[in-house]
Amino acid sequence: MEDLAAGVKALTRTLTLQECLKDLSRVCAELRSGIRKATAYFELLQKRDESVAGAEDSAALAELGAVLLGGLRALHVYSNTGQGRSMGSAAREPVQAAWQARERLLTAAQRKQLEGFVSSSKNFAALLEDKEPSPQPVRRDYVPAPRPQPQPKEKKQKRAAVAEEEPVQPQLSKRQQKRLQAQQRAEAEAAARAQRAAEVAAQQAAPPPPPGQQQRGADEAEAGQPNKRYKLTIRLGSGSLAALGESAPADAPPPAPPLPPAPAAEDRQLAAALDEHWRWHEEQQTAQQQGGWSEQPAPPPDDAPGGWQQLAPVAGDLPSRPASAASAQPPMALGGAAAANGSAAAPAQVELNPAAVDHAAGGLPAIRELLGQGKLCLVLDLDHTLLNSATFTEVGPVLDELLSSRAAAEANNLPQDKRLLFRMDGIRMYTKLRPGVREFLTQASRYFQLWIHTNGNRAYADSVCRLLDPDGAFFGDRIIAQGADRLDQMVPDQAKRLMQGLAEREAITVIVDDSHSVWAQHSHNLVAVERYIYFPSSRAALGLRGPSLLDIQRDEDDEQGMLMVTLQVLMRVHGAVMAALRAPPTPLPSGELVYQNWDVRHALARERQQVLAGVRLVFTRVIPLEQEPSSHPLWRLAESFGATCSNHLDAATTHVIAGASGTEKVLTARQMGKSVVTPAWLECSCILWKRANEERFLVPL
Repeated sequence: MEDLAAGVKALTRTLTLQECLKDLSRVCAELRSGIRKATAYFELLQKRDESVAGAEDSAALAELGAVLLGGLRALHVYSNTGQGRSMGSAAREPVQAAWQARERLLTAAQRKQLEGFVSSSKNFAALLEDKEPSPQPVRRDYVPAPRPQPQPKEKKQKRAAVAEEEPVQPQLSKRQQKRLQAQQRAEAEAAARAQRAAEVAAQQAAPPPPPGQQQRGADEAEAGQPNKRYKLTIRLGSGSLAALGESAPADAPPPAPPLPPAPAAEDRQLAAALDEHWRWHEEQQTAQQQGGWSEQPAPPPDDAPGGWQQLAPVAGDLPSRPASAASAQPPMALGGAAAANGSAAAPAQVELNPAAVDHAAGGLPAIRELLGQGKLCLVLDLDHTLLNSATFTEVGPVLDELLSSRAAAEANNLPQDKRLLFRMDGIRMYTKLRPGVREFLTQASRYFQLWIHTNGNRAYADSVCRLLDPDGAFFGDRIIAQGADRLDQMVPDQAKRLMQGLAEREAITVIVDDSHSVWAQHSHNLVAVERYIYFPSSRAALGLRGPSLLDIQRDEDDEQGMLMVTLQVLMRVHGAVMAALRAPPTPLPSGELVYQNWDVRHALARERQQVLAGVRLVFTRVIPLEQEPSSHPLWRLAESFGATCSNHLDAATTHVIAGASGTEKVLTARQMGKSVVTPAWLECSCILWKRANEERFLVPL
């Protein structure tokens, strides 16, 4: 009897899913042998003790039943794979033998698990009914219907007719086509330049007309051009007033330019638009002299021509926002507390090691200036990170009425710094600020120099930043907008890279964005946040299912939401960098000084490694069988946040990440008391930078 029991237990190492994938017939043969040995063991046991009626009466027999049930579980999992349809008669005999002997060899709990295998898999149940598993789907190749082929004489006549009508064009490669197009554009530009030169020569040869007639003729010629696009530059600075002449008073607005006669309807429309904009210009300048800057510029008149667009003030004039008092202060000395380049007040005085700061700056004054003030660089994304926007067309007429009433109610009942929903008629958009964004910017600006980097266009970036930073205290002119001016030319998920002086500050720059893919070149600087999706159209544009925050009438918490979590991470990174810069260098025997690693990428990596430190993960039904596990995104994400991943479940395993219940690893992990959670637990832990509560992500039984 002991030999029989030892023979059955020896099958434990062979009755696994991995062995089934390697050699199914061998596993089935060994399972049949194990069932026969267990049956013989039961018969001998019953001869010794007639009171033994089954596994319920013998612990040794129940242990053998558990071994056999493990082999049946491996066959059950195998039947649910793509290869389960080809199991055939090899697996039928052991499954039917186990089913017939289940009352003697298995306990009640084990019989219930076997019955669950039968009810949850059609292929496994087919083995008990002497049926073949579900066949592979028949792949039918498309065979087009035969076409009547023209006779050789008809083909020849047709080719001759085509050759007479159109000359045969040579086949060009893509490179040749681009060269040909470039050559055609160059020839067209050369012809246009020659035509303009001829017109200038003709004008110089003709006698000059009187000044008034000359101006009128130029304006009429310009107005007569088809598809002419008009632009109006509005200069609000004092320089534009001085250009009017000494006779004009200092506080008078510039007079409107003389308008030419406009006999055509388009010219009359343009004249009305110019009058409207000059009146708007006078009102804006009067408001500026009386009380300061208006938060949002007035939109252009409705009757403006199609090409009309509102332009930003040119260089040398008044900036788009008045500079804050902090930005006008001179750069502070090492360890000072003044603000730099338009950022808010810096933290309290930081005593840094001057030699460490010089070593970190590497001869770059911009880095030395920021580190000397105890600050780092922080690059922020706009849409889905700090806010969410949707055009009037995207929200639709029903939501447009609801949002318009809410925005009006906030404007009437809340102060400006408490409003979150805005209707911006100038760019025809609704913008919803993320809860806690103003507190986030206020706190972050004390320790970081803030930048905006968005894939939106400049008009959108400026309009939205005026909502976040009406006084220019946070961003100043540090706004990078790399999107196209027209919506139909914008590229979704366009790649971003540090530019405009940020490339040389990569070692002191932290990036906060909702997308990993757009920062592929600077992934070690990135702090990824959960996307903020308030409008339903934004969720649909991203291809996400489920309701948006507006649909469920909920919003993030302004004190414990995503931005506050991110702020805590940023503060820890800032503290680690400043602590490294305060530490004295370590002298080597050679006399060389070694400074501590102060790079923000090093500090971020250490913060990530602490999130899941001590966690050992095993994945099941998450990574495809044909893929290398270590190359899967979730595997790599877990390792970047400090977890250890393995393919084998053992006593050191702490969590099993399961894509489905009922797998061998899931059942074994539950018996061992391990946490069995969904992949969302791993993603949530990495987003929150701390271990999430496993009870909220348990795999259902």
